[in-house]
Amino acid sequence: MVEIFIILVLVLLSAGVLAIQVTESVLALRVKKWFGFLQPYPKPLLAFGKFGTWKRMIGTASYLLLPLIICIIAVLRFHAFLADLLDCQYCTAFHISWILLYFALSMPIGVSLIAAPLGILSVYIIERIRR
Repeated sequence: MVEIFIILVLVLLSAGVLAIQVTESVLALRVKKWFGFLQPYPKPLLAFGKFGTWKRMIGTASYLLLPLIICIIAVLRFHAFLADLLDCQYCTAFHISWILLYFALSMPIGVSLIAAPLGILSVYIIERIRR
């Protein structure tokens, strides 16, 4: 039982450190810039992620192209979500934590989602130590 607790603490601490590196390191900033994840999010991409923009651009033909437009809007909304996620250390730590707990430690999805907020605590502790 103690071994499992030690492994869990190490995984959550590593998730916290990885989350800090993903949001603040120079390499991460370069990758974010290359993929367009830097904040503030580009206004043209925000505009193309709304159905009203497509309706004004295409007009009544927008109903014929609806499946394509929905796919484009979904991709752009997911891109905006990732940009917001990668800008926040705590959000990134939560998602890295549950992914590591689910895939690396083979925990059930419910348990990994319940234990994942402890990764946020590790980010907070690391930030307090850095100051």
